[in-house]
Amino acid sequence: MSLQKLQNYCAKAERCEQDIRRKLMLWNITQDEAQNIIDELKKDGFIDEKRYCSAYIHDKMMFSKWGMTKIRAALLRKGIDRNIITQELEKYDEIGQNDKLKTILENKLKQLMRSERYAILCQNGIDTDNYEYRKIYYELKNKLLRHAASQGYDYDTAQQVISSVLNQE
Repeated sequence: MSLQKLQNYCAKAERCEQDIRRKLMLWNITQDEAQNIIDELKKDGFIDEKRYCSAYIHDKMMFSKWGMTKIRAALLRKGIDRNIITQELEKYDEIGQNDKLKTILENKLKQLMRSERYAILCQNGIDTDNYEYRKIYYELKNKLLRHAASQGYDYDTAQQVISSVLNQE
């Protein structure tokens, strides 16, 4: 009974072993019985960690605009093997990630520039001798950096893209 339900559940979308274990726990299935069901699902191809990892990465990059760091952390929390994660993440190019981050940061910058506090940066031009200008500029840069980090992008990539975004403004 539960095997058939889980086969249907897995057929609708990619699932990892942890998703199935959680579902089995909700149904009060014993550990031994749960392991037998999971082994059967793996044998029949309903659970495949590599396939799940690949689909998860694709979806999070394309639809959620997550960076590799955030994706890696989420997959590790789901119990996916580090080697599988690394192998699947290597398939995605860094240049595409930089372009996505640039778009994300440009949108965030437009949002922040609507504030009077940051609009001063555009109105007065670049004035690196002015203490208030430098203070606001670094505050803006830090906000963009924190936003990039929250999206799962590494520090070096974020710094590089932020410099590019701020220099074109």
